[in-house]
Amino acid sequence: MPSYTYSNRVSLPRAILCSVIIVAAARTKEGTENKKPTHENKPNIVVIMTDEHNMKTLGCYRDLLEDKQAYPWGPGVNVETPHIDSLAMEGALFANCYSAAPLCTPARGSFLTSTFPSTHGANENHKEMNGASITFAQILKDKLGYHTSYMGKFHLNGYGKDPSVFGASEERSFGFDETKYLWNRGHWKYLTENEDGEVQGYTYEAEEMFLNQTGAYTTEFLVDRALNFIDEQKDSDQPFALMLSIPDPHGPNFVRTPYKEMYDHLWVDVPRTAQDVMNRIHGHPRPKWNKIGTKVMNPGDVPQSQMKDHIRKMKIQEERQKFYRPIFGMVKAIDDNVGRILHKLEALDLNDNTIVIFTSDHGDMMGEWARDEKQLPYRTSAGVPFIIRYPKQVTPGTLVKSAVSALDFTPTILSMVGIDVSNYAFEGTDRSKDLHSPEKLILDENSLVFSADTWEGTWASCMTSRYKLVLSNSEMPWLFDMEKDPDELLNFYGRNGYTEISSKMTANLLHAMDFYDFPLRYEITMLDRPVCYEADHLLDVPRLKNKSCSDLLSQVHYNDICNNDEVRKQCPIVCNNCGEDSSGYILVNTKQTSCVDVAADLDGFCVEEKVKAFCASACSGYSGME
Repeated sequence: MPSYTYSNRVSLPRAILCSVIIVAAARTKEGTENKKPTHENKPNIVVIMTDEHNMKTLGCYRDLLEDKQAYPWGPGVNVETPHIDSLAMEGALFANCYSAAPLCTPARGSFLTSTFPSTHGANENHKEMNGASITFAQILKDKLGYHTSYMGKFHLNGYGKDPSVFGASEERSFGFDETKYLWNRGHWKYLTENEDGEVQGYTYEAEEMFLNQTGAYTTEFLVDRALNFIDEQKDSDQPFALMLSIPDPHGPNFVRTPYKEMYDHLWVDVPRTAQDVMNRIHGHPRPKWNKIGTKVMNPGDVPQSQMKDHIRKMKIQEERQKFYRPIFGMVKAIDDNVGRILHKLEALDLNDNTIVIFTSDHGDMMGEWARDEKQLPYRTSAGVPFIIRYPKQVTPGTLVKSAVSALDFTPTILSMVGIDVSNYAFEGTDRSKDLHSPEKLILDENSLVFSADTWEGTWASCMTSRYKLVLSNSEMPWLFDMEKDPDELLNFYGRNGYTEISSKMTANLLHAMDFYDFPLRYEITMLDRPVCYEADHLLDVPRLKNKSCSDLLSQVHYNDICNNDEVRKQCPIVCNNCGEDSSGYILVNTKQTSCVDVAADLDGFCVEEKVKAFCASACSGYSGME
C-alpha cells in the first residue's frame, strides 16, 4: 500500500500504519487457498522477536543518538551487542519504528497480521486474537509452500497460563506448521523437555534446580531448538519461515549465571528525564497521562518539597540497582544467542538466501520519565527496534529514518518474496521499496504512522520522523518536536510556528481514530488548548516555592493566595478564574464539538466536567451547575 502523506483533507487510505517487521495478517480479496504453491529459489525467513525491549540497550541504536539520549542511565552504563549490531551493518536499520499498541497482546496481533487491534480483536492483554485472522505465515505457506514454525511466547490465545501446556491446536495455529515449543502466557525462565517430548516451564524461583545444567535457560533452550529446525530444513525443497519469540528482557528481571553477575559493576543512575518530570520545573510540565511511578520507588507519593532528597535516595538505592542490572544481562544473553543463529546460517551457507529480522513487540522505559515498562506514547515505550538483513535485496548499512509501524512487516516481507500484497486488506504499508533503494539514507518526512492505548483508551498518537502528537482523555494535546527536544519533555502545541503541523496531525489522527476505531474516540478529549488550563509544574511565584496549583487547595489561606494576579493567571481553575469559552474543539460522543455547539444544548453537554472547563462561559447558564 502507498505511504500516507500529509493533506489538508482528512482522507486516509486503509493502509496507514507504516511497519516494521514480522507478520502478515489480513483478509485477502482472492483467497489463499486452492493455489498451487510456487517456491523456486525463495528465501528462508528468520524472525527474532524479543519482549519489552528498550532500543537503547542495543549498540546500533545508541550510535544514532547523542550521548545524553544514548546513555540515560549514566556514561558507560550499557551492554555491547555485536551480533545484533552486525545485522544493522549488513542490512537495514529502521530508526523510527513504532508498535501499533505498546502492550504485549495487541502489539503481537498487529505484528503478525498487519491489522490494528480493532480488526484482529486482541485489543487488550490476554484476549484471544480472532480465529479468522490471517498471518504472514499462513500466506507464505499457502502461496509459496513455506514450511513454518513458531517457537516461544505467543500471548494471543486468551488467559491460559499453564507451564505444562505447549503447542497450538490446528484451529489456532494461524499458519504455523510447527508449534511444539509455542506457549501462550508466562515468562518461564527455564524450560525442559523429557524423553517423551513433553515440555515444561519453570519460573526464576527454580534457579537452584538448574545450576549445573546447560541449555535450560529459556533463551538458550529456544535457540537450541531453532538451530535444530534450521538443520532439519537445510536440504529441504521447501523454503522455511521461523518465528522465534524470546520472552526476555521482559520481567521478572532475572537471568542465569554468568549473565546474572555480569553487570554488577554498573551503577544505574536515575535518568535525566525522570528527574525532570519529578522536579516539575516551571516551564517543563508533566503530561497528565504520565502517572509517574516505578516498580522500585514511587515518586508520586512524595511531597514536592522532599523530591530532591527522594531523587538522591533513588540514586544510591541498592534495590534499584538489583532491579535494572539483570536487564542488561538478559540483553547480553539474547545477543550471544543471536550470534549462534547467525553462525549456523553461515556454516550452512544459508546467509545469502535467508532474510533475518530482529524486532520487539514494544519497548520498556526503564525508569525514563519516572516510569517502567510500556503503555505510554514515549519513544522507548511505543518505539521498537527493527532491523532486517537480506544480502540479495538490502543494501548493507541502510538507515531508514522515515516513521514506520510494526504493521508494515507483513506487507513488506511478503513483497520481498514476490507476493502481490495489493490482494490483501493490510492496514500497514509495504516498505520493500526502501530496502531496494541504492540510497543508504531513506527519509520520507511525510510518512505518518499511528499508535494507541487500545486497552483503556487513554491516549492515541501519530508520528512522523520529527513530530509526535498525543491526544488523551486527561488534558490538552501534546506535540513533541523530537528534533528540538529529543527527550520528549516539552509541549510545542500552540506555540508560534507549530500551528500548521498541529492542525494537520490532529486532523489525520482524528480520522485514524474513527477509521480504525481507537477507543479514545469514545472519550471526552480536548482537541485544542483550553482557556482554563493548569499545567502540572511548579508555580513561578517566589513565595510559593515547591507548590503547584493543586497544592494550593491544602493551604490554610488559599483564597487569599488566589488574590495574587500571577497565581490567578497560572491557576485559573483552582482560583475559580474561569469565565471564558475556549476556541477550537473538544471531542464529545465521537463528535468534534465547539462551545457554540455546547451553548445550544447545555443539558446535553455541560453535565461533563471537562466540557464545563472547556466552555466555561457557555456552561455558566447551565441549571445543573452548583
